[in-house]
Amino acid sequence: MNELVSVIVPVYNIEAYLPRCLECIKAQSYTNLEIILVDDGSTDSSGKICDEYAVSDSRARVIHHDHNIGHWAARNTGQDAATGEYLWFSDGDDYFHRDIIKAMCEAINQTTASGEKYDVAFVGYKRTNHFDEDVISDVHPTFSEISLEEVLEAFVRPTEHFTGRNVWNKLYRKDFINDIRTGNYKYAQDCDFSLKTYLKSPRVILVNQFMYYWMDRPSSTMCSHNYSFESKLCVVHILYSSLTNTCTRSGIYRKYILEFLYINMALLLDMVQGTDRLYMTRREFKSIVNHTWIAYLKCNKIATFKKRLSRMLKIRFDKLYRFVYE
Repeated sequence: MNELVSVIVPVYNIEAYLPRCLECIKAQSYTNLEIILVDDGSTDSSGKICDEYAVSDSRARVIHHDHNIGHWAARNTGQDAATGEYLWFSDGDDYFHRDIIKAMCEAINQTTASGEKYDVAFVGYKRTNHFDEDVISDVHPTFSEISLEEVLEAFVRPTEHFTGRNVWNKLYRKDFINDIRTGNYKYAQDCDFSLKTYLKSPRVILVNQFMYYWMDRPSSTMCSHNYSFESKLCVVHILYSSLTNTCTRSGIYRKYILEFLYINMALLLDMVQGTDRLYMTRREFKSIVNHTWIAYLKCNKIATFKKRLSRMLKIRFDKLYRFVYE
């Protein structure tokens, strides 16, 4: 097992965090790496840090965008340039265990009961706001095959150490995701890429160890004032786009996407109650609900009928909902 792994790191104004990420890449016990750093028009010293790293590590190269385009574009640039058999998208403000790539490679090269290789390997993560998590102690991870239904459940309801939404906790077989690119979304780009991947029904294996440290930094996009509303709105559009895909005939896939769509629309309406955004948000949802509410009500694998009816009325018939439930 010594296949080339392309490590793709999108970078934008993260000078305080990027060196720690690059240290962890350089210290990886799995050494056959192609390291692609994509500087998305940084205005701080992030681009210079990338260039200096490439001088110190012959496996690395830097691609500079002339101006800031977006996280989605940086990832796509890196993916287009990648030549490895496997791809890993690490965020430049996070860090990870020295054996993370080795563990994911070992996992993805296991064989299924039918003798096939896996398409995606997941690894556990921990959310932190410190740089001092242990990244060097010996670990002896075990591997577990997980079903598409378990993956989709983790997409809708991530647990503390396992998520189906993000891309940084996954190693992908390149030929499996070669036709997938991140859509032009300001937020929730991971959701878009992950859903496109799940539409292809990948064979998935889990590394039973958390080895990736997701930095909860105050200056991140996630902490911006409008992130929660704007991100959930992007998720709604991504989910609806997935539902209109002709490949969405799978009952399992459709069930989870419909559920998450209505959860997010209900949450958004709660967020804008009593504000001038309420009317605009209802208008934005009108077409989506008109095309999905019957399918949602008929999807008897989601919660209870009473719960589905309550959500649907809240989103589609607000006055009737308030009359019945308030």
